[in-house]
Amino acid sequence: MHLLCPFQTLRHIRGYLMTMLLRMWNATFTTVTSAVCGGLETQKSLAVNVGFALFKSIYVFSILLGILLSGFVLSGFMMKHLVEKPIKTIESLSFDYTKPSSVALVPLRSSSVGAIPYGHKVQMTVSLTMPDSEYNNRLGVFQVRVEFLSANGDVTASSSHPCMLQFKSLPIHYMQTFLRSAPLIAGIQLETQAH
Repeated sequence: MHLLCPFQTLRHIRGYLMTMLLRMWNATFTTVTSAVCGGLETQKSLAVNVGFALFKSIYVFSILLGILLSGFVLSGFMMKHLVEKPIKTIESLSFDYTKPSSVALVPLRSSSVGAIPYGHKVQMTVSLTMPDSEYNNRLGVFQVRVEFLSANGDVTASSSHPCMLQFKSLPIHYMQTFLRSAPLIAGIQLETQAH
């Protein structure tokens, strides 16, 4: 009969669930009321409860502070002993102009490591400061190429980048020279461009 009438089946399921919920509510209500009534009888003074809560909060604070400090100590140890220190060096370039294209060789070495280890990530910045002369302005676009050589002279990596001096028209160049003439004559400023 229940299979033929689905609404009747749903009513029976709903009734069963309602009775189960009422039983659980009654059991919970009686447990809570007995605990509250028993707690009222054995209630401690307000000062003791506040003191206990304060002690718990200080305890939790000290635990969290200890975890924070141990995290700092552990991360400091890891950064000092496990992570490689970057090799940083600043070298000046001396160009050899006797070759068809000027060349500057700089051996990259570190006082602590020696040569750069194989597989070490390298980031290089080449900064050129050139006089703002007519010859350099006529140069146009030029290439700056960096090659990494192995101990036996083989090229292991190469990178090139086009460069060009910033163009200034003749009237602007004369105006800037006139406005900066005092510092230029005094030697405080130089007519250079950096790339």
